[in-house]
Amino acid sequence: MRKLSANKMLIIVVIAVLLIPAVRADATMGNINSFIYSSDYFNSEYSKVNYIAQCFRNKGISAVMTERPKSVYGLQQYFKNSESVYISTHGIADGSVLVLDGTDISPTLIFNASDVPKSMECKLAYLSACYSAKTNISTRKNLCSTLISNGYKVVVGYTESVSNTVSKEFEREFYSRLSKGESVYSSLVGAKNYIRDNYNNFYDGFLNSVGAFGNQGLTWE
Repeated sequence: MRKLSANKMLIIVVIAVLLIPAVRADATMGNINSFIYSSDYFNSEYSKVNYIAQCFRNKGISAVMTERPKSVYGLQQYFKNSESVYISTHGIADGSVLVLDGTDISPTLIFNASDVPKSMECKLAYLSACYSAKTNISTRKNLCSTLISNGYKVVVGYTESVSNTVSKEFEREFYSRLSKGESVYSSLVGAKNYIRDNYNNFYDGFLNSVGAFGNQGLTWE
């Protein structure tokens, strides 16, 4: 076997040293806050989610927009590697799942509590989907609480079917307040008051469906 010259060995070592950090950076999103939209589900969904993400960007907080993954593995990577995740998609009435493909009536691919990665160290997940905080009567699993059990600090979702129009206004107000340094709890209270003040209590049903789990004292500073 031919031996490599000292110069060739040095070149190989230098290349390896340069490549290792690049691979590590590629493998994790680190402190990125991921905002996931579903353009095939709702009209103007990109602009809605981009507005929410812009609340973070305006305060110098990282915010990356991406279209909804259509695989369980793809969404797992966002949950595992992002500091926070916001996802807008459909849920279905039997509870605690996110629809990754198909529709809420005929889902062809779902993400449920058993798909949640383990040993995560992340801050906030906002699951903007109908029934995302509802406990499944068969499995007794709840997607939001499972995220908490597996490492997320705080998770927000909905226990019932909700209006996309109203949830959009609620979530905009929530993220606007959160990005200004208010706690999750304060941001939720402020967003609920905003809906009450602007919709004359017509949407109390929506407000009662908002479910929050974990450390609601958490802030972005």
